[in-house]
Amino acid sequence: MLELVDDVDISVAVYGIGLVKQLLRHQVVPDNDLRSLYDLLFDNPPEIRRATGALVYDHVIAQKFNGLESRLSGDEGDTSRINLLRMLQMLRELSTDQVQVLYVIDDIWEFMDAMKDWNRIMSTLLNEDLSIELTDEDATNLTRLFCASVKKAVGEEIVPGADHRKQNHTKAQLVVEIIQNRRKDITATVMKNYPQLMEVFAEVGDLSLKRVLLGGQKFSFQI
Repeated sequence: MLELVDDVDISVAVYGIGLVKQLLRHQVVPDNDLRSLYDLLFDNPPEIRRATGALVYDHVIAQKFNGLESRLSGDEGDTSRINLLRMLQMLRELSTDQVQVLYVIDDIWEFMDAMKDWNRIMSTLLNEDLSIELTDEDATNLTRLFCASVKKAVGEEIVPGADHRKQNHTKAQLVVEIIQNRRKDITATVMKNYPQLMEVFAEVGDLSLKRVLLGGQKFSFQI
């Protein structure tokens, strides 16, 4: 069914994704191969990506379809922590491509409250929770998630609109785009290590967090 999305009307495709969501909820279809579902998160009309993002959040991150959600509902902070870890695991397994990572974040942001829990995100980046060990890739993706969440919160786009994806670019425009992408990579690297740098100078965790939030304006945040 998912393979037919590109061949039908957008509204029909969204309805089909909703049907798959219900089938998964009632465990009518197996969930051992969702790769074709993940592919819908990228380079599709916003309506399709949003419907897919809702399904992926419910099924993979919140895990509403297998009874685990009820076990997590007692502690909101712990729920944010677990959902963030699941999101990082999905990003790690799904793609190392920066643009695809941003698509996934954009598609799921609306449904995932943990993405808006900036205190939790920053405390994780600061390694304040000793039970969480972030790899370099996880720290980079979490930094991208934080910066993208800030942009989404103020109404900015973090992925190109449908009318921008197929434009013909001049050589000069392509060079500018390449430079911007390199700048984003450098910014991600700097932001990933910024919390650790602040720990050297901060005497308490709260002060360190304030310095990160205030000092973040020095960077482009175009991640």
